Amino acid sequence: MNLNELIGDLYNSGREKITDDVFNQMIISLNLKPTYNILLDNFGDVVINEEWSSLANRTIKANRIYKFDPSVVDMIQVSDRKSVLTDVLDTYVNNEDYEMASIIRDIITNL
Repeated sequence: MNLNELIGDLYNSGREKITDDVFNQMIISLNLKPTYNILLDNFGDVVINEEWSSLANRTIKANRIYKFDPSVVDMIQVSDRKSVLTDVLDTYVNNEDYEMASIIRDIITNL
């Protein structure tokens, strides 16, 4: 998929949700790099906001926002996984959710 096809797929019918496969193709083809924001919503759930941007062009950006669950650990880039999970762990500890904190601690230990 080239850039024109990707842009056409994303914007021809307006801004809509895209599949993980298309998103992953986009970040690879545009050489986007992530930053991660770890948030706590009003229900006590941890939400990860991935902000992807290009080092070559500051106008190219993409976001992926999802509720954290141990099953989504593979969505986090391997090179960033330990630091992101450490931030998630800190968020759970600060929110006194020790059950989830112990699960995240075990995942970090097994990395």
